[in-house]
Amino acid sequence: MIDPGVLAAVGAAAAWATSSTLMATQSSRMDPGSISAVRLACAAIFFVTLLFAIGMQGDVRSMGWDHGTHIVLSALLGLAIGDTLYVTGIGMTGMARAFTIALGTFTVLAYAFSIVFLGEQVTIAVAIGSALVLTAIYLVALRGRPKEDQAALTPTLTRRRAMLGLAIVMAAGTCWAGSAVWTRAVAEDYSTLAVAAVRLPAAALLVSTYVSFNGASAVRQRRVGRRAVVILAFAGIVGSGMGSLFYLYALQEAGAGRAAVLSSMSPLFALPLGALVLRERITPWVAAGTALAVTGIILLSI
Repeated sequence: MIDPGVLAAVGAAAAWATSSTLMATQSSRMDPGSISAVRLACAAIFFVTLLFAIGMQGDVRSMGWDHGTHIVLSALLGLAIGDTLYVTGIGMTGMARAFTIALGTFTVLAYAFSIVFLGEQVTIAVAIGSALVLTAIYLVALRGRPKEDQAALTPTLTRRRAMLGLAIVMAAGTCWAGSAVWTRAVAEDYSTLAVAAVRLPAAALLVSTYVSFNGASAVRQRRVGRRAVVILAFAGIVGSGMGSLFYLYALQEAGAGRAAVLSSMSPLFALPLGALVLRERITPWVAAGTALAVTGIILLSI
């Protein structure tokens, strides 16, 4: 019988890939902060309502200020800062590249952090798998752009934009990894729904406050159309909501390292979605890098 924690991690991967594709459809129309704010706010409203509807609000009260504060701070790191950096990276590198780079960084660092801070074990398979994932990041990040995209820019601008985009999406992956291990350390004794109902409103409040005071944001200028709200609401409920629930359960059942690795199967879902929905070209380098990443992920999950 398959470990339910493993199934939950794979479910999180599919949810994140779907959410990422939906966010990418709006990345050329709205600023990253507004995308994150609308998505997180809709997800927060949905899951807080669900928490009260099924009578689990007592789980939140049982956390206490100490654990509650840590859960909120981990959410700000991963959902508010990490997700906003990731949306910024999509606009600079494309979804396929951004997703693979960010998830690869997240996988390796989450495993490393879980070994250092949570005492999880490292094996030869983990070392080889990590090396494959890092190689995959190199292939996708520095070799994966279509030739026509490279020709459209000067060599200096192409290199500068690629390196900046790489830094941004790797920073997003680092935030996700830190948030995952932090959450695992303090949220193990609480229901996944209660943890999500604390994390999502906290992140939504921070990002919404930022965009409300940012005069250039789409939210401040009231340029968020109904269609965008529907798309981002669905992205929030599926990705930040269901994806977070699945991932939190995987953290508790499978451990931070295995959950990070297994949920990083997202590129398997994201690449075909990006090709179908966003018309992104999947270059041979991106395909090879994704194959290496998946191979590394399998080794890391042994």
